[in-house]
Amino acid sequence: MTPARLDAINVARTALALGGVPASRALPCLDGRPWTTLANRLVEVEPYIRSDGQMDSWERLEAAIPLLGRAHTVLARVDLDGAGRQPEFVNHVEPDEALTWATRAARRIEGWDPTAMERQLAATSVELADRLAEAERVLMPDLPRQLVHGDFWDNNVLFRDGRVVLVTDLDFMGERARIDDLALTLYFASLDFLGDAAADDLPRRLAQLIDAYDRGLEHKLTDRERLALPLALARQPLWASGKWLTLLDTEETARRLATGVAPDVPWALTIVQALPRWQAAFGRRH
Repeated sequence: MTPARLDAINVARTALALGGVPASRALPCLDGRPWTTLANRLVEVEPYIRSDGQMDSWERLEAAIPLLGRAHTVLARVDLDGAGRQPEFVNHVEPDEALTWATRAARRIEGWDPTAMERQLAATSVELADRLAEAERVLMPDLPRQLVHGDFWDNNVLFRDGRVVLVTDLDFMGERARIDDLALTLYFASLDFLGDAAADDLPRRLAQLIDAYDRGLEHKLTDRERLALPLALARQPLWASGKWLTLLDTEETARRLATGVAPDVPWALTIVQALPRWQAAFGRRH
């Protein structure tokens, strides 16, 4: 975290708060700045927001996801420089970089005397990335890019009395296609609440969330964005099994990550294998 990055996050939080999203604004220091330094660390203080729950159920997710649409509407108008648009470390991989990162991660796995599970993860990640690269090459380049939240999930969305009272943690904030940010939330929802990607009901239930998100937008999702959304959803585990697995500094940490993400990559591959069904489910309902 650099001063420029923290300043950018404060600009975005202020814009969200003024734009109708319950975001906290740092309390000013004695010199008027929103942060100070202590022992070579950046320090800020936020007001305490009382809450009695977080976005950890399907019902709370349904209630909160229109606010992600509202946040995207607000953040689309925020103009930040490179520090605000490019986090140092992020839970995101660009469509045109996913295959490169998956290939690098596979090489790293091969270099540490891998288990059968780790070999399978490497092979499946490369297969998934390769199939996505071909499909996304057609749809993704023309999609609009903007500043997005970066981690709209779990304890970053707090509730009190059934209502969202705080949207927080912009550490992964950055510039990308807005459907990538939505896809991250859909990905976690699928794994935590909904289960098997091949289940007949999963695309329909996620489509309900997409429509709820769309209601929070000023400029609604285009037909092209809806077609690309299943691909963005299927790409989500590659920021872990590709990019993070490559960049983590120790083999022990990388192997722990590999164990955790191993079931998610074949799950995502089933989406690509049934792409027309997913695209039909995510399409606009008239």
